[in-house]
Amino acid sequence: MFKIFISIAILLLVLFSNLAFANEQKTTDVENLNAKILELQQQIIEMQKKHEAEINALKTKVEQLAVASGAEKDEVKQTYEQRITAMENRLEEKEKQESLIAHKASPVGSYSGQLNPDISVVANILTNFNDDKADDNRNKVRVKEAELALQGYLYPGIRGDVIAAIEQEYEGDTSTTETDLEEAYVSFLDLPCSMQAEVGRKFIGFGKLNPIHPHHWPFADTPLVLQNFFGEHNWFDDGASVSALVPNPWDLYFKASFGVFNGRNLEHAHEHEEEEEHTGETEPIDWNGRVYVTRLSANKLLNDNSDVDLGYSLAWDEPRDTELHGVDLTYSYRWPYTYRKLKWQNEFLFANVDSTSTQSSGFYSLLKLTLDKNWELGGRYDWSQTLENDQSHEWAITPFLTYYFTESFYTRAQYRYRELIEEHEPENVFFLQLVWGLGPHSHRLED
Repeated sequence: MFKIFISIAILLLVLFSNLAFANEQKTTDVENLNAKILELQQQIIEMQKKHEAEINALKTKVEQLAVASGAEKDEVKQTYEQRITAMENRLEEKEKQESLIAHKASPVGSYSGQLNPDISVVANILTNFNDDKADDNRNKVRVKEAELALQGYLYPGIRGDVIAAIEQEYEGDTSTTETDLEEAYVSFLDLPCSMQAEVGRKFIGFGKLNPIHPHHWPFADTPLVLQNFFGEHNWFDDGASVSALVPNPWDLYFKASFGVFNGRNLEHAHEHEEEEEHTGETEPIDWNGRVYVTRLSANKLLNDNSDVDLGYSLAWDEPRDTELHGVDLTYSYRWPYTYRKLKWQNEFLFANVDSTSTQSSGFYSLLKLTLDKNWELGGRYDWSQTLENDQSHEWAITPFLTYYFTESFYTRAQYRYRELIEEHEPENVFFLQLVWGLGPHSHRLED
């Protein structure tokens, strides 16, 4: 029994020893695990700190790069501005040199050379399809007008221009041709006080459209108000005019002009009474004696891309029988770095004819959009009273589309709906126009 008791005691002692060792080993493993966890936590904290430091460093670098990029942009911008200024200075210096050469040399043309004038020719080919069977020009291809221009310097600061036009009309199946000396004048360009003078025959500087040759107009026909007051052609006359740029505190381009002219009858030889019976055309203004014309115009740059132009014109004859007033307003917007341009041009005319005790008025409103260097589209609205009867009026709406092959070669399609005066039926006309030219006078104007 004693041996058995001793054996059981030894067995229990061994069992308790194993249990104590197991508990001690377990405690050691837990402590080791906790130590590893703490170590991992410390590593994670250090990694977070390291990553935060790297992130902050990256943010600082990005900010530095952004600042550097802005500085580089400013540097590039400044470089381009310096280049533009240098180019403008070189261009101005070149213009001065050319001006000095022109003034020191013998009379020269700007293109042709010494003693030879610039020679230009412009042909305006027009076809109109309309529903007026009495119109002899309908459904015919005709050279409506061909201009020949001789231009050049006569002396330092003195320039001469001669422009003749050959016009074609149909009477029945017979083609008639008329020749007009439209302009023949001398320009004095370097008078004191920024003044200039012109002497001879010239398109009158009244309003926006009249001084411009029709082949530079953005449409194929003549606005109703100009047709009723001046006839189918531009108003030109023999006389003299002087103009000057006027200094002002508003930073405006301000120009004033005054002219004295003979007062010619504006009717053309090929306008016949029988034509007037079916077309509804009226007689233009008949001036009684010498005519005086003055014009004031101002241009204001609104911003880098847009400007507005305002003008007032006044003409009257010597006995003051007739007065003609004109107001024009033009707004232009240019898209940066493109050919695209929007132009809205308006012109209002008012005539007071004392000899017939009539007062007549009219206007046109033109909206034109240049899409690119080739395509241009737009429309025009006309409204006009007549000089013979201020109670009658007419209106028209005219959309058009133009394709420019070059600055001096283009084709145009145009439609016009016109409500004629009083008893005449509405008129529908479709125009096809082809204009080509050679020489400096044929180039498209950019006003």
